[in-house]
Amino acid sequence: MILGDLYISRKNSENALLKFEQSTVNKDYLEHLFNIFSYLCTESTVVRTRDVKITNTSAVYFVTRQLAAITELHTLFYPKVLPHNIGSLITAKSLAY
Repeated sequence: MILGDLYISRKNSENALLKFEQSTVNKDYLEHLFNIFSYLCTESTVVRTRDVKITNTSAVYFVTRQLAAITELHTLFYPKVLPHNIGSLITAKSLAY
């Protein structure tokens, strides 16, 4: 998903977080992802909606907590360059997503 539309955000020396966002047409898919990744979120995290001014549409999104494990992913994939060990990181299930 990092190679697609998943965003890893990291500011300065803080740990990174994941931001999952889809258009409202894909709300069911985003809620599916939330069910998978909610363990990385705080208990108060919910799927939210926001207006996307550029496209005059709406989007649904959620963000995880800032975690050291996510920072490791940020280090591997940003700037968006494939890590040398990409073959060991991709599984059939991850490729499906």
